Amino acid sequence: MNKIALIALITFVFSNLDNSKFYYIDQIDKIKELEFLYEESLNMGDTLKSIDILLNILDEAESSDYYSDQFISNYYYKIGHLYLLIDNINKSEHFFLKSIESYNNAMLKNQLLMEAPLFDLQSIYDSKEDSIQLNVVLKRIDKIKSLKKNSLLDSMKYASLSIESFDESIKDEEQISIYNNIELSKQAFNQGLYSKSIEILSNSLNFDSEEIEYEYYYNTPVL
Repeated sequence: MNKIALIALITFVFSNLDNSKFYYIDQIDKIKELEFLYEESLNMGDTLKSIDILLNILDEAESSDYYSDQFISNYYYKIGHLYLLIDNINKSEHFFLKSIESYNNAMLKNQLLMEAPLFDLQSIYDSKEDSIQLNVVLKRIDKIKSLKKNSLLDSMKYASLSIESFDESIKDEEQISIYNNIELSKQAFNQGLYSKSIEILSNSLNFDSEEIEYEYYYNTPVL
């Protein structure tokens, strides 16, 4: 290969970095540099700066096809955990849910790692006294623990853990709560506790369900 041809080849490679290994090397180096800055700021106790750096890492990772769902999920979890340390509960909850969403889209071995953000969400919803979301979290934790203990084949485990989104789980839990409240209201009514019966029935109206219409209420003995 003559000198002119070699120069042309090198020029072509570097002008098409998006399609070459050099593009990924550049991305990896950039994230490694950010990870170093994150550790540095964390050791200095600068939590807000650490969060900003983690957000930059996420931006870089999500714009690349090189990094896995597990990598991205772990950083969502780290951000959520830092927000929890500074008592920013709402943002902490947001990033824990993002972490879970990413885990749920990943392969089985990553989905089984979902416990860590779920345990933190359990603490958040317990302190908020949010029974609906707490029950959703506890059920997922129990499901993961059960799958870890049994000896099902990986493909069967994956099918078992390919669960609905968190929002869908909340809707299901709200529907369960409506039915439970209506049943408790009937029991109170049958025992002559009429005021209590109406109070419980009213509580069920705090939740939404596409499957339960107002006609269902009219057919209860309470009304």
